Amino acid sequence: MATDLEQVNRLKTLNGTDPALFVLAIYSYIEYYCKKELGEENWNNETPFFRILKDFRYQKQPNLDYIERRELNENISSLIEGHIITNGIRHQFDPLSKEEVTAHVEQFLKFAKTFNLPNYGILKTLDDKKLWDSRKNPEETAKELRELNQKIETLTKENANQIDIAKYNELSRELKSLQSELEERESFKLKVAKRNDDLRRENFEKNNRIKELEQLLADEKKTQQYINNTLRLTNYTRTRSDYEKELLRLTPEQNQIVNMIDFGSDYLIKGSAGTGKSVVIMKLLEKLKETNNRKIDNIKFITYTKNLVKYNKYVAKLFNISSDNGMVVSLDSFLWGLFSTYTERPGIYNGKDISNAVTRINLTDCPLSKTDFKNELIKFILPNAITKKEYCEDVIERKGMLVPLKKVVREKVWEYCEKCFELLEARSTLNADYCFYKYAVAIKEGQFDFKDEQLLDYLIIDEVQDLNAAKLIICKSLVKKSLIMAGDNDQSIFGLGFSWKSAGINIVGKTKILHTNFRNTNEINDVAEKYRATIVNNDIENRPLTFRVGPKPEVHFLYSTSDFGNEVFNYAEMCIKQLGYSPENICIIINNPALDLKESLQQRFRTELDVDLKSIDDEEFSFEEENVIRYTSTRTSKGLDFPVVLYVLNKTLYSFDGFDDENKSKCNRNAIYTALTRSMDLLHVFVDKNTEEPEIRDLIGIINN
Repeated sequence: MATDLEQVNRLKTLNGTDPALFVLAIYSYIEYYCKKELGEENWNNETPFFRILKDFRYQKQPNLDYIERRELNENISSLIEGHIITNGIRHQFDPLSKEEVTAHVEQFLKFAKTFNLPNYGILKTLDDKKLWDSRKNPEETAKELRELNQKIETLTKENANQIDIAKYNELSRELKSLQSELEERESFKLKVAKRNDDLRRENFEKNNRIKELEQLLADEKKTQQYINNTLRLTNYTRTRSDYEKELLRLTPEQNQIVNMIDFGSDYLIKGSAGTGKSVVIMKLLEKLKETNNRKIDNIKFITYTKNLVKYNKYVAKLFNISSDNGMVVSLDSFLWGLFSTYTERPGIYNGKDISNAVTRINLTDCPLSKTDFKNELIKFILPNAITKKEYCEDVIERKGMLVPLKKVVREKVWEYCEKCFELLEARSTLNADYCFYKYAVAIKEGQFDFKDEQLLDYLIIDEVQDLNAAKLIICKSLVKKSLIMAGDNDQSIFGLGFSWKSAGINIVGKTKILHTNFRNTNEINDVAEKYRATIVNNDIENRPLTFRVGPKPEVHFLYSTSDFGNEVFNYAEMCIKQLGYSPENICIIINNPALDLKESLQQRFRTELDVDLKSIDDEEFSFEEENVIRYTSTRTSKGLDFPVVLYVLNKTLYSFDGFDDENKSKCNRNAIYTALTRSMDLLHVFVDKNTEEPEIRDLIGIINN
């Protein structure tokens, strides 16, 4: 038998020859080495590659920390998935592009480095990153990868009736089950029992059924072509992403921003989805810790939702930043903790308090209907911390509100606002929204200051676009040195936003913009940016550059709730079983909270795939969990990212009562844009076939054209 050095040199001589044969040789070498290390007598030519690789990993796993174990899991999954591609090389003599070769080599060298394979110095010479050293735009990307996308598009448009993912999944599931069962029977304990005629006959029948299933799968040619082409693209784009993360923790653009921020004034970090705002924030936290001699008591990192708190704590752990000391908190819990020292009444987060107060007021002489008055209060006056002077004397612009109001009308409306405030003050509990309004106005008018011990040197706010002016006024008044904010106006989905002037914040000359999108592929970014262009008054400064090729987003037309559940399940199964994604890399986003697919999908995933489905909203959910498909709504997906997104868009998000039609549409389009950009590699959108909603029809047109 050849020595390890001879085998490595054989592999080296194949580098630069036919790309597909070289990749086949890489996986052959991995299989050779693993078998040799584990003892070749324990294996035969029928043992599947994934079993050899997993057994090798379990027996030879080095001592790794949490982050390294996570990266190793991803590496093993990528190698198993990459090996699937070699089936097409062996059986159909399929070609591969040079860029795909670089992707496979990258994963192989990660594996070789982790397990300290012999002759690693020679193996490293297989790595030629010249193709990746400059980030290429879509026009410069390899011709072969663009052609793969064209093939997938042709298949889905011209052969849609011949692509049956559900049938292919079902056949594959039965085939793998039978193969696993027969593999178990090959164990030592059952070899003697094979002399039993009944068992021998049963095995014969199972082998015949395996051959039959293999033929049935072979007959599904269009589906197989679709899956193989998608597999090649996802393998490339995932590995390219891994390479970028390893090559540069901070890009020059991101590093420049970190170095420019001196923590002596307020800053805004802008950038569209995927440009790395969170990475910059984490690096700024590291920098702050260093400049403060590792002390973090005077630093807070707040964000809008509880899910983002969980996610940011998870990301902080990846950056080796401790988040167990209360540094990372949600905005509302942080603010109420402050105000609890000023009132004996407990606060509650329930807008119904205001609705109840409005109901109790006699609005007979009010120039607004009860609904319009409530919207005026909840959606304009309270969130913007509007004072009586601003409302009645200055006649401040009511941007986005449905009904225009003259000065004389406003004066009458304000009388009823004061009656509502009196009722809210008289309650035994203090409504949170009214509380924030009350103190923000007091701060604006110079009638309130926080206690010295509550002030912070530094406050970092993520997803700042979702705050309102009242909350920003409060945050600004807490900061002694620097308020650092990150956000994207076109991802504002909770309201109409705010003006920096109304919040008392000056960021002129202190705004830094990120332009390179590392999250999304060219294809996902292209759809998202074309859709963003349909949003009224979208931020024209945010136009990101991307460089990764991946599958084009697809839209699927469905008729009923059961159709949505079935199709989402089918494509999730395809991603796991055919494309090699780990379950935790998949997120199902539901745009309409009323369409609850969680229970039915959870049952199917558990019984048919032995995979759990968990809502990110659940209190016990952790981003460190594995073998779990994620499930969330558009609103709670904000700030997160996932390799695969299955986006159920059966209707737009909310009606946004009280806003004019233009701003209702803007909020819904912002929400859809936000959901689209959660996906890193693969995006499937599921829509109602008969939808007439313009926000959805525009997206369908963009994806299909």
